Order: sequence, then C-alpha cells, then structure tokens
Amino acid sequence: MLPYYASDLGTFARAGLDVELTTQPTVATVVEAVASNNADTGQGDVMQLANAITRGGVPLAIFAGGSIYSVAFASSLGLAVANDSPYRSARDLEGQTVGVITLNSIMAIAVQEWLRQNGADLSKVKLIEMLFPQMPAAIGKGVIAAAFMGEPFLSFSGVDLRVLGRPYDTIAPQFYFGCWFASKAWLATNAALARRFTATVYDTGRWVNTHPKETAMMLAAHTKLDLGQLQKKNRVGWATSLDPRLMEPILEAAYRYKMLASPIAARDLIATV
Repeated sequence: MLPYYASDLGTFARAGLDVELTTQPTVATVVEAVASNNADTGQGDVMQLANAITRGGVPLAIFAGGSIYSVAFASSLGLAVANDSPYRSARDLEGQTVGVITLNSIMAIAVQEWLRQNGADLSKVKLIEMLFPQMPAAIGKGVIAAAFMGEPFLSFSGVDLRVLGRPYDTIAPQFYFGCWFASKAWLATNAALARRFTATVYDTGRWVNTHPKETAMMLAAHTKLDLGQLQKKNRVGWATSLDPRLMEPILEAAYRYKMLASPIAARDLIATV
C-alpha cells in the first residue's frame, strides 16, 4: 500500500515524480516486469531477488528498504486452517497439503521451518502454489488443509478461519518483507531520480508508521473493506532506511533450505545511489 499512500497524500507529486502504479499477483511477475523494462522499479522478496541476480544472471539491484515484518505485526498473518478442522498442531498436517504464494519464497521456507521446529516430518507435508484470494475457499472446500496468508484474506474472505501458527517468527523477530529494486542499467542512468524516489517512500513510510487511524481510512477506501475491522488490525511497518541486517536472516534461511545455490551477503545485492 505504501505507493498508494504516497499517491493519495501527494508526496510523489510534491517530489516531482510522475508515478504510474501497477500491481502484480506475485513477486516473480514484479521481477519479470522490471527485468523486461516494463516497470522502472518494484518491491520484491529479497530471496527471489537474490536468486534472479545470482542464479538467473538478471542485472538487478536493491536500492531502498520496503515493508518490514516484525513480531508486532504477527497477528495480521499466519498459517490458517478452517476453524472447525481437526488440525491443532504441526504434526496434524502430516499427510496434508499446505498453500503458499510461491514455492521458491521466504514464505515457503518459513512454513517448513515452523513445521520442523514443531515436530512435523517435512517429507510428509506437501506445499503447493496458490494465489492469496484462492486460499480461503480452498481451505473451506477441503482442497488444502492450511495456507500461509495475511490480511485481508484472514478476516474478510467469508470463510471461518483459525490461525494455527506464526511461521515468520521462525525466521527472525524482524526482517524485510520486500525491498525496492531496479535494473542496474536504470539505476546507473537515473541515479538522481532513484534518490528522489527513495527519499519520497521513506518520508511516506515515516508518516504511515505514525498515522494508523488515517491509513486505515485510506486502506478502506482502496480495498472497500470494513473500516471498523481494519482499525483493529496491525499493519505492516515501512522502512525509513536500507539496513542489510534485515536482509541477512532471509538469505541465511534461503541457503539453509537450498533455495539459494550459494551463500550471498546482503551488501552484494545493494546498489548505492
């Protein structure tokens, strides 16, 4: 939501930025859009960016911090099951199917780590890819046993769901959900523009982090969801700087689960603009 807040607040316009916002269903499609020059910048999962850069040879670089997970936000996302389901523990999911947005993602790693730490045999749990809007209905119909999702899908799907666990807490108390990235070629020729964009999203982040009431109203206007319910929900925090330490837990977990071919340091993914 941050770029939509920036647009609504006029912070892009005041910074002299003419921004066209587009949404994509997955991080992979955001990466593809930026890599193919159909978008100048995007926000993406650090692990998927690392893979695109190191394994795929795609010349991308991170230049600004984005959304931040913290334990304070944990109540707004989790591994969900049907409220009347028999699943009460990680071991109960053995022999079952669990939905995640992308198999090659920090979300999938977090689910596996939560299962492992809570005594489940990973070889007996199947993960499948599924878009967030599809997950609640799939749980309700018994197509899958559980899915890792966040708001608004946990509370506004019309399916009675119960959170079984908080997988992201197994990664770290705090880390980046996503970071702003662009192609190295674009950054090299648009450094001043990238700096202005960075300053604008950080300024917007500072305001958003301290104005939950106002952002709830803006979020309700964009999503058409109930304002009263939104005001009860914790929402994601936003970076006001780029801190490599918030990238490292993701990269370490990704390598541990063999989703990165080799170790990589956060600083090797960053471009200074």
